Amino acid sequence: MLKRVLLFILLQVLFVCAASATGPKIISAVMSPPNPKFGQEVTVTVEFCATKYSSTGLNIAVSSLPSKSPEGTAGQIFVVSNLGIDVPSENPNAYGDIHYIAAVSDGMAVNNCTDCGGDTNSRTVIKQFVFHIPDISKFPGCEISAFFLHVGVNDYFIRSSDWIALDSCRSVSLPWIIPYPGEELELKNAKTEGMVSLNGDLVLFSCEYAYTGGVLTVESALPSDGKLKIESCGPSEYVMSSPTAGSQTGSIIWVLQNRMGMPSLSSGKLWFTAKLQKPPAADNEKITVPFNASMGSNAKSLSASLAVNQNKVLLNASQNKSSAAIGDTVTYIINYVSTSSSLQFVDLFDNLQGVYTSLNPPEGWKFITDSGEFGTWLPVALCSTGNKYIESSSIANTYPGMLIDDTVPANAEFCTGTILTDVRIQPGSDFGADAQVIIRSNGLPDTQNSMYSLILSIDNSINGYVSFQKCINGSCLWPSYSNTVIVNPDTWYTVKIEAVSEFYFRAKVWNKGEPEPAAWTLVYSDASGLADGMHCTNGASWRPGINHQGYMPDTKNNYDDFMVFNSGIGVINGAVIFDTVPAQISYLGNSNSGTLTGNLLSWNIGTLAESAGALTWWGKVNACGSITNTAGFSGIAPFVPVFSNTLNMQSEPCYVTPTVTPTVTITPCVNTPFSYVINPQGGQEYVSLIQADGNASASCGSIQLVEVAFQRQAGGFYWDFTANTWSLSVPEWAAAIGYENWTFNNMPVFNPGETYTIFSRSKDTLGNVEMPGLGNTFSIVNPSPTVTVTVSATGTVTATITGTVSPTVTGTMTQTVSSTLTVTNTVTHTVTRTLTQTITDTASPTVTQTATTSVTQTATGTITGTNTQTATGTITKTSTSTVTMTSSGTNTATQTATGTSTETVTQTPSPSATQTNTETATPTMTLTNTPTNTFTKTATQTATQSSTLTATQTVTETTTKTSTPTQTATQTITSTATPSPTMTITITVTTTNTPSVTQTNTETNTPTDTATDTATDTQTPTPSDTFTNTATYTYTETPTETYTFTDTPTETYTSTPTYTFTETNTFTHTYTPTITPTFTNTPTPNIDIALDRNYAEPLKGDSIKISVKASVIGELVEIKVYNISGERIKQFNFNTVITGWNEGYWDCKNDAGKTVGQGLYFIRITRAGTVETRKVFIIK
Repeated sequence: MLKRVLLFILLQVLFVCAASATGPKIISAVMSPPNPKFGQEVTVTVEFCATKYSSTGLNIAVSSLPSKSPEGTAGQIFVVSNLGIDVPSENPNAYGDIHYIAAVSDGMAVNNCTDCGGDTNSRTVIKQFVFHIPDISKFPGCEISAFFLHVGVNDYFIRSSDWIALDSCRSVSLPWIIPYPGEELELKNAKTEGMVSLNGDLVLFSCEYAYTGGVLTVESALPSDGKLKIESCGPSEYVMSSPTAGSQTGSIIWVLQNRMGMPSLSSGKLWFTAKLQKPPAADNEKITVPFNASMGSNAKSLSASLAVNQNKVLLNASQNKSSAAIGDTVTYIINYVSTSSSLQFVDLFDNLQGVYTSLNPPEGWKFITDSGEFGTWLPVALCSTGNKYIESSSIANTYPGMLIDDTVPANAEFCTGTILTDVRIQPGSDFGADAQVIIRSNGLPDTQNSMYSLILSIDNSINGYVSFQKCINGSCLWPSYSNTVIVNPDTWYTVKIEAVSEFYFRAKVWNKGEPEPAAWTLVYSDASGLADGMHCTNGASWRPGINHQGYMPDTKNNYDDFMVFNSGIGVINGAVIFDTVPAQISYLGNSNSGTLTGNLLSWNIGTLAESAGALTWWGKVNACGSITNTAGFSGIAPFVPVFSNTLNMQSEPCYVTPTVTPTVTITPCVNTPFSYVINPQGGQEYVSLIQADGNASASCGSIQLVEVAFQRQAGGFYWDFTANTWSLSVPEWAAAIGYENWTFNNMPVFNPGETYTIFSRSKDTLGNVEMPGLGNTFSIVNPSPTVTVTVSATGTVTATITGTVSPTVTGTMTQTVSSTLTVTNTVTHTVTRTLTQTITDTASPTVTQTATTSVTQTATGTITGTNTQTATGTITKTSTSTVTMTSSGTNTATQTATGTSTETVTQTPSPSATQTNTETATPTMTLTNTPTNTFTKTATQTATQSSTLTATQTVTETTTKTSTPTQTATQTITSTATPSPTMTITITVTTTNTPSVTQTNTETNTPTDTATDTATDTQTPTPSDTFTNTATYTYTETPTETYTFTDTPTETYTSTPTYTFTETNTFTHTYTPTITPTFTNTPTPNIDIALDRNYAEPLKGDSIKISVKASVIGELVEIKVYNISGERIKQFNFNTVITGWNEGYWDCKNDAGKTVGQGLYFIRITRAGTVETRKVFIIK
């Protein structure tokens, strides 16, 4: 026995060891093109063999190092990781998984390969990834040309230690040499920053360049008429000559390094600052500064212009496709920004030298200490450009900063205006690292410090966020935040903060180099700022700046191009934005009421103050070849027209199609379409909304459908377009009008003081459906009184009245025939109340109750056999004249009042109601009982007749002041007749019960027992042969047969037919209460799939219950969970075990057994050929 145990243990150990040696095997990895340049887009196709019973994690890194290195190593940039595809980062997740899920488990896949561990239960997977080779500035050494593409796969997950341990079976490296691009030169984005209107106003002139293949020389000359006085220029490293500070004439000459034979383009920015001299400058005068570049025989020129005392306008054009076929629809978007702000302070950090710490801040700055720490501030040069940024670091858990400074303190102080800067976070080992831009600080250290600021955090658990921070005497809080912008590590962002007033701030954050968005990312109003002593005139020297966020000692913050603007009041009159429709485009439509004249499309803006916006138009490609487009902005003279960047798009090549019979291989297009909302804008506040609009585009075919959904942030409920309530736990999608340019008018009911989110999704003509993004979150700010609301449930009351008529006929035939007929008619009113909680979001609950009576009559015969020995006669027919009495009467009950104490207890454990009822109830019940008796008499037979009809009617009606009306009606009719073997009874019951109830309900969820003693009158109508009321007897001489009975033993059966009357009163309650929403854990009726919640907190042990209603046992239900990036993180199945509702549970963990991070997730449920998706939010 011991040997068997030891053998079993040994086998288990061998099995575990064998299992640990398994892993997916890379079959091939191909990069196209094979020798890309810096910044070039590539497609990498990876084929691998992986076990079908586990998911596969994958990473791709571009590296200047020949082998895989630990995460965070300089020169190794992950381009496919947990952050997504084409998101470059040295350190995607310092504390956990860094992999991208390349394949999920698929137990139904066909076994067709063997993985690294020899597992034949494996399948082949092919994946393609499209990304850009990172810019040269991402790599140390700058001028390197030898690079490697590292690809690695592993079962379930990859961490930093797993990445470097992947062997040659599970990883591959593709080397290549960056090709020499030859001689290239480009100038772009010559522009100015700052509006000038007064003598001494500051302005920044700049121009961007890109070149390689020689020595670049650029010259810029000040106007010869002395209208500008130079202040500084840079980057100082490449300034060959320049006028001295204060000069009003002269030229700046930059000479950049020789890049002959270098593998990459060197790109950067040349600049100088100057002050307006007025006079000689005059209002509305145009000032132009040239930038002339030369490299060998190659020369380029651009100029930057401004008009004195006029707003500055920036235009940026974009298109939804870089290439298109004839017949494709192309969308153009024009983003514009107008500003009248004057430039107060600028530091591009290009001219800094050395290390700044302790008592040695950079010129124009002063330190603000934390725990006695000044931090270390190091200017870092970008490759071969002379441009620099400043990098901060400090010891662990300290937060020093820098504020702008001037010999005249008032020149550095700031209250209202705009701050513009670039920010990057290098987290090191801090997975939740932050960066901080100071709006204004009093400059005091530690517990004396008070300030407003904006925080950027990468916080990997929720893909980062942006928040405002308020600190009073060193105690800080974060009153407003947004995660609509995904903040990634090692990524540059542009930050724009506007201090509209002392206590009202708004901010935008977007990827550096992209157009400025029209919507504000975050808005914050500090209602207690004045009381907290944060006003600008409290005696403090409030200044803006930057702050290091140093929870870990290896965390670094990077800041660049820091500018401060004072608020301006200038406007542009007669503003017009225009775009010329290219000849190869057939115009289809535009947004914002643009006008097409010939091929010129224009939007009349009118008077334009400081603002930003976006305009859109679209058309269809009608010709082959290259298509270019440039937009423009103009105003009333002497405004200087401004033009956007030039867009290039390649249509299909122009060629003559040969006459051939081609063999066509159709590759299905599976790229999902894309839609977005223009209005309402994210982060904006609205008094009311009557329409939403946006754009959509498709890479495959064209847009077929655009749909929208709305969510209220309070409670997380979605708008129900059918019920017109905020009551759904999953989105209900409604179709918009239009396709590439769409509108939506069926808007929900919005309440002032609440925040909502609009989502959009689109479908193309090939059936590809877009997975919705995060949507636009906006607020309704119409000031109105605060309404305290109470949940009121809508009750559907079904009253079922069952009447049972049970005539029992017992016939015993002797020589004197006696038949006893007992008729019992029992009408029982049973009121059944079914409560369905319906939440309707309207302020005034009004209840209308309508009773509809439907009567269903069912006759069921029941025969009971009794083995009884009786005498049965033999019948001899003889014709005899017989008198037949026909009795017709209306039965009027003789009422006998009997005081009966009947206690009716109504217990309402659901919401009891305190209500004011105005009831008009008109029940009308007509009971017509028409017995027709036929009596047969002969001369030889003595007939003893006694007709006793007893009618007992008990009506008990109890009205209790609750929402549960109870009514019981019982009627018993007993009839005994012994004259004749023939009797016909016709009973007609007609009941009309039409109560009209108008009531106002205020319900609280308090169980109430109501006991009511009711005296009940018992009516006992006792008809005799005259039936008590009116009886008419008619005697008719009728020929009758004579029966002679002979005693014969036989069996007698008692036949009891049962007649069942079902009367159903349906009461419909319609009311519209204002509610405080709650979660209902019961699956919504009339649906087949439901979640018990739309959020979960895994740290509290929460899990998501997935309920599926099945009509058969054994139905397979497949669950797949995706994160916001579209990565499948979890898959599992379960089978239905009963008909009806079955449950499965997601424990908020991924396939690796790790609890997922905070954020939005999509649960995809597949069963019985149908697929549905539900959305949940994980909170930590």
